[in-house]
This record gives sequence, C-alpha cells and structure tokens, in this order.
Amino acid sequence: MALLLSPRPSFWMLLRARLRGGRRAGTPPAAAPQAQPLRLEPGLSQALYLPRGSVLHLQQGQLRLQPAPQLLAETLWAPALRLHAGAVWEASQRGWVLMQAGDAGAVVAVRR
Repeated sequence: MALLLSPRPSFWMLLRARLRGGRRAGTPPAAAPQAQPLRLEPGLSQALYLPRGSVLHLQQGQLRLQPAPQLLAETLWAPALRLHAGAVWEASQRGWVLMQAGDAGAVVAVRR
C-alpha cells in the first residue's frame, strides 16, 4: 500500500505545533505591543478605556489617576493615585481610567 505524503502540513500538524509554542517556517515572531505616547497639557484631563493588564508609564511630569471603580463590600470604591515621573501603573481590571495632568503637564506611555 502506497503512503501519500503531502508537501504541505495538515491543519492538525499546524495546530499541534502552535499549541506547543512552535511556529511555521517563514512566519515572523509576534512583536511586542508598542507603547503609545500621550501628551497632556497642564491641568488637562483625559479618559481612556484600558483592557486588563494595560500598563501606563509616566515619562514626564505628575499625574492624578482615577482608576475604574471596584466593588468592595457592596460599595463602589475608586481611590485616586498620584504618580510622579518614572512611575508605572498596571490596570488590574478593564474599564475607564481618568488621568489629570499636574501643573507642568505630563507625558504618558500607554501599552495595551
């Protein structure tokens, strides 16, 4: 009995390779998400919708950050944070985040 060999990999072979962490020859590895810089003028507020795991990196200035409210003992709780240059904050849940720049403005890098 002759065995037919296909020059192209089958669907199941590709799926098995992907589940094991492999990739097809000739496909580049996935690039890391690039940070998107956001400049806020002094006193300006900006609301952003961030998925869980998003990272904010304050590159310059000061920032008042109001994350999405969380349910704590049947009460909505949303603490305000003050970030200074060089600070990093990660969103623990998805939702709207309100950012307000300080007196000198702020430059924030957002990685989603």
